[in-house]
This record gives sequence, C-alpha cells and structure tokens, in this order.
Amino acid sequence: MKLLQITLVRGFGGKLYKHRRVAEALGLHRKEQSVVLEDTPVVRGMIFKIQHMVSVTEIESEEAVAQELPAEAATEEE
Repeated sequence: MKLLQITLVRGFGGKLYKHRRVAEALGLHRKEQSVVLEDTPVVRGMIFKIQHMVSVTEIESEEAVAQELPAEAATEEE
C-alpha cells in the first residue's frame, strides 16, 4: 500500500476559497503542516487541484511503520 506525505508549502492568502476548502479536506490547516494519506484517485484529484500549494512525497507503508516503531518502543521501556 502506498502512502503520500502531503505538506502545505504556501499559505491561503490570496488563494481561491475552494482551494482553501480542498486543503482543509485533506487535513491541512496551517502552512508547513504535513499529513500522511493513502494514495487513492480521490486524494490524487484533490492534490491536483492545489498542486501549486503543496509538496507531495510518496512513501511505502513499511517506512511509515519503521518511523513509528521507535516511539512505541520508548513507551514500552518505561
């Protein structure tokens, strides 16, 4: 399963209202905020609408799991 890390790199100032609504629907509310979502046609279409405002990186689900494991291991040790 592929995942996409989407980062809002431009703010909402001077942008169309519908572009702001699309970004908020993706879970992006502030500049430099990132979210990780599944790679689906719906998400890709939303990214296409606001491609001038976001940065997208494809990540594999294994990488996401590997990044989460150290935080879980730290809580188990305590």
